[in-house]
Amino acid sequence: MNKFVNFLSVIVLVPAALLAFMIKEELEFWPEKSAAHIPYKNEIFTAVFAFILLINLFRIYQKWSVLRAFWKIDNFLVKVPVEKSWYTSKSISNWLEALFAIAFGLFFIQNEEFTRNLGLLLLLFGLENIIYVLSVRSKKMYAVAVNKKALILLDRQLSGYYFHGLRKMEKDFDQIYFEYMDGLQLKFPLKSLSKEDQKAVVSKVLENINQDKVYVDQDLV
Repeated sequence: MNKFVNFLSVIVLVPAALLAFMIKEELEFWPEKSAAHIPYKNEIFTAVFAFILLINLFRIYQKWSVLRAFWKIDNFLVKVPVEKSWYTSKSISNWLEALFAIAFGLFFIQNEEFTRNLGLLLLLFGLENIIYVLSVRSKKMYAVAVNKKALILLDRQLSGYYFHGLRKMEKDFDQIYFEYMDGLQLKFPLKSLSKEDQKAVVSKVLENINQDKVYVDQDLV
């Protein structure tokens, strides 16, 4: 979802920024016509504002609600925070998103009066992303958990590795491959956990799968 929202933001904001720059500098938009005379400028940037507002409100709701729902669950057999280096690697994308929003926000604020609301909106979204990163890190909210039905990884997204239909579990370097009856294969990154927590999590997973029906790599036992 984050990648999709980022993609939509880029393909909308980059042309909008280019158009705003052309209008401000009164560059030639069409033979013998300045970009400053483009009709419906206010309507165009109002539409951009509405679009950016909607997709980012959806993203904000989704990421905070997932965190809240995950931490409300109290029937996990084990729940441990991810390794510090995993926090860092996942936080880089959030910092880049924040910097992207702030950079475009400052550009639109300084450009023209009809782009200032868009600029303020982007600055707010950039600030929200920074608050999210700092909150997640300080409270150690990215985590790995196991219940009787699944192994769950919560970082920038929520990933579930369910035990129903599982056919094979194999370890390959720092990954556990979950292979299912329908041919689906999922990869769980062991490096998201410390060595000590890896043992605790894998142990709980093995306790909750039927090892008579699921092939388990000896490296995991």
